[in-house]
Amino acid sequence: MRRGTLLVLAVLLLCSSPVLAQKFELTPFYGYRWGGTLKTDAGDFVVEASGNYGVMFDMAVKPGAYVEFMFSRQDGEVTLKHNDGSPDTNPFDLAIEYWHVGGLYEFIADGSFRPFVVIGLGATHLVPTDDRDANWHFSGNLGVGGKYFFSDRFGLRVEARIESTSLPSGNYFCDPGNACYNIHDEGMHQGSVNAGLIIRF
Repeated sequence: MRRGTLLVLAVLLLCSSPVLAQKFELTPFYGYRWGGTLKTDAGDFVVEASGNYGVMFDMAVKPGAYVEFMFSRQDGEVTLKHNDGSPDTNPFDLAIEYWHVGGLYEFIADGSFRPFVVIGLGATHLVPTDDRDANWHFSGNLGVGGKYFFSDRFGLRVEARIESTSLPSGNYFCDPGNACYNIHDEGMHQGSVNAGLIIRF
């Protein structure tokens, strides 16, 4: 019992140390994303602007410099604007997920307010909400923002990002009957603004 108590106390002391408190940052966030038009044989696919949410996990490698993992998801509605002038349709809804690893650099490594730049590379997962095929594609992001710390443990993070996905021309979003949309774009580009609560440990 005594050893267990000592172990718990040791863990609590380590978790409260200034060095460890600045080692990791976990930031669940919510934001707003827009953009993502794709050209097809039938017309333009337009991903309607909507909310996005996710989490960022940062590990300090030196003062002001972090390695970052980011997951972000947008549950979007797709509008097809037909080439022949017929009314717009909603062929399916589309979830867009970004899975990125990158780096974050703070211009001011101490103090309450810390402006930063962030960059990431990884994959975009395009997931139709019906039974059509999902797709993975290479992507990246670039952003700027700021952190404001209320205490050693908690802060607010606000940022803006541009996300770009490599999308070679070809057939996508095929249904079980193998009916597909032929996309002519070489990429999909979106923008987002996000805000979240920083938890440091």
